[in-house]
Parts: sequence; structure tokens; C-alpha cells
Amino acid sequence: MLRLAILAFLVVLALGADVLPIAGDRGHALAAASEAKSEEEVDESGIPTKRYIEVEPIVLPVLREGKVAWHLTLMIVVELSDPMRVDVIPRTMPQLRDALLTELHSLFAFRYIQDRGTVTPAVKSRLELVAERVLGRDAVQAVLVQNSGRRSLQ
Repeated sequence: MLRLAILAFLVVLALGADVLPIAGDRGHALAAASEAKSEEEVDESGIPTKRYIEVEPIVLPVLREGKVAWHLTLMIVVELSDPMRVDVIPRTMPQLRDALLTELHSLFAFRYIQDRGTVTPAVKSRLELVAERVLGRDAVQAVLVQNSGRRSLQ
């Protein structure tokens, strides 16, 4: 797990990264997410809360004609409408990551999505719907996708 995180970090450093908000003015830049992450809020019971959930890096193998054609490495940050307690996040993370990964696999199975080669607004809106399904209706403000890189294997 740590090796995957280090690998993703090195890919980000080597390739640079673009931050793609979910749609128009609904999303914030990743820089704003970073600033807010450093400022933890505290709820009325004294437990810290976070407004942004960082999902572990996702490496998605994209298949063409039964073979892996390329890998897409993504960094995903979910911006919440209301801050979530820090002690709840680890319990929801496995379901959130699994749902996002399942959706990405199903979307990138389509040639139409593959030909775009990156995360499009349609893909990001689907990721937002998946995050809302896991975290609750109206719980998600935006899904920020940092397209870390695409590595061709052919």
C-alpha cells in the first residue's frame, strides 16, 4: 500500500498534474482543498472534522481487445457539503474507494470514454453520483480529480 502511494507520488512529480473540478464553478482547485485540509474544524463534541476526503491513489488498467492497453493513475479528493467527523472517515473509506474504482472500471470499458484518454466531465459527474450514493444524498459538494498520468503499455 505504501509502495503504491510512493509510486503515485513519483508519477505526479514526474508528469505534473492538472486539477479538474467536477463542473464549472462547483469544484474548487486542489490548492483550496489543501488549504482547507490543514485547517481541521471541531464539532460540538470536540471531535475534529474534515471537509475534504482524500482517496488513496487509484491505478486503473484500461483494457482493449482483452489486453491492458494503458494505466491511468488518478488522485481523487471528495469535497463534502458539511464537515465529516474524522473518526467516521476510515469506516466509509473502503466503500467509497471500492465504489469509485468499480465505476471507473465500468466507464473505461467503453471505447467512447477510452478514446478521450482522460477523465471527462461526464466521468466526473458519474464519480460524484457514486460518492453521493456512498456518503449520503447532498453530502458531496464536488469530486476533484487530479489526472496524475497515463502510461501506455503498447
